[in-house]
Amino acid sequence: MDTEIIKNACEKSFTENMPFPEVIKRLVDAGVESYYADLSQLQKMNYAPSGETFVAQLKTQPLGTEAEEFSADAVKQALQDIREKKIGYAEFLRQIVAAGTLACAVHIRGRRALYIGRAGDFHVERFPGAAPAKVTP
Repeated sequence: MDTEIIKNACEKSFTENMPFPEVIKRLVDAGVESYYADLSQLQKMNYAPSGETFVAQLKTQPLGTEAEEFSADAVKQALQDIREKKIGYAEFLRQIVAAGTLACAVHIRGRRALYIGRAGDFHVERFPGAAPAKVTP
């Protein structure tokens, strides 16, 4: 994994409000297959298919305390607002934390993100243009 590309993409997410598709492209170029963002610790664990990992610090102010109850509707609204460029990345993170999101797992190969609440509630968001998920019994 190219850790400099990962750190750069993470920093530019905040400083330049780099669009999510561009962040994903850079992470793929760096060898990242998925990542897990711990929003209370402000850390993003990046995973390569080889099993290699790299922790990137989210360089932002604390995001607040996540709500007790998870609101998928509030997460969906924050996703819509960032797609429409009404808010930047730091504000997006603050909003999803206020909606009860404790962590986010992004699966690049699977083209989806999971927003996870304190009680295990979650919302799955497919990347724009992604095919419906396959469910295995």
